[in-house]
Amino acid sequence: MPTPFPHHYEVSLEAGYGEGVVSSDTRPPLLVGAPPEFDGRAGVWSPEHLLVSALAVCHYTTFEFLARRAGLEVRDYHASARAELAKTKDGLAFTRFELEVTLDVPPESAELALRLLQNAKDHCLVAGALKAPVVLRSVVRRAA
Repeated sequence: MPTPFPHHYEVSLEAGYGEGVVSSDTRPPLLVGAPPEFDGRAGVWSPEHLLVSALAVCHYTTFEFLARRAGLEVRDYHASARAELAKTKDGLAFTRFELEVTLDVPPESAELALRLLQNAKDHCLVAGALKAPVVLRSVVRRAA
């Protein structure tokens, strides 16, 4: 049962020159900084990667909730997410987000799975907070 609203989320950032550590409660800390595209280091989580990750995780958790509620058996789930950052007339902005999801479900559940994937995109809080469109590509495999 979800916690009553409103929900509150908080993170801490301890940083020096070029990179830092973000943490929250008992969660594992993440090494963060600018991505290589902005003269950062490849081995750290950038704000851009965290945003794309948030989209992928939000879609997954929303789908998982809907699938559980619908009694859908999901045998395998794989997703990848991408974003495009470009110069626009208003400055740098994300101009596109893509989610690719591949599911394995029982043959008789394929249509339900496709519907739930779309519903998850429509109800994902992160997708709803983004200015740029989110394109969802789904592959539902009928697993025997």
